[in-house]
Amino acid sequence: MWVALGDSLTYGFPYSPRESWVARVAEELGIQIENRGICGDTLTDMARRLEKDVLGYQPSHCLVLGGTNDVYQLHYRFQRSCQAFMQIIDGLRRHNIIPLVGLPLPVEEAEISARLQELLAWQRDFCTEEGIILIDFFAAFQRQGGIALLPDGVHPGREGYRLMAETALAVLRPLFKEEQSR
Repeated sequence: MWVALGDSLTYGFPYSPRESWVARVAEELGIQIENRGICGDTLTDMARRLEKDVLGYQPSHCLVLGGTNDVYQLHYRFQRSCQAFMQIIDGLRRHNIIPLVGLPLPVEEAEISARLQELLAWQRDFCTEEGIILIDFFAAFQRQGGIALLPDGVHPGREGYRLMAETALAVLRPLFKEEQSR
């Protein structure tokens, strides 16, 4: 069993978890993935609910996707978001759960986008240094039309969730096959 920890992008907003990229990945791989996406959550919120929403399930893997709501906060602090992210990864590793990190989608607002790109660059560097597998949703959306796939400038439409699932599967299929052969 796996868990997906995140915000509305994990949940599947404005639809439902049944229409999320997480559900599509679970179906395609034939595994159970508990969707623990909560709309509006920041990385700090996710770190606070790690024990209840992830550790209690005792998953083998946890897909972590967050940061967009952090950069939308009026009093956004880059260091606080980075610390919360590291706290999540550390908590997963201490419980022998393999972390996998998704990089959030682009956003429409220029100032928010600049903040998000700074946070994503840090997450990318951190994951590279720590040997954590990345699912780069941000780059996939940039290649496929970016904001055009986000009807409200933040959340994907159905086509966007399909792209997220395809992006995740491109990374996860080989990993899943490798683990199945062990």
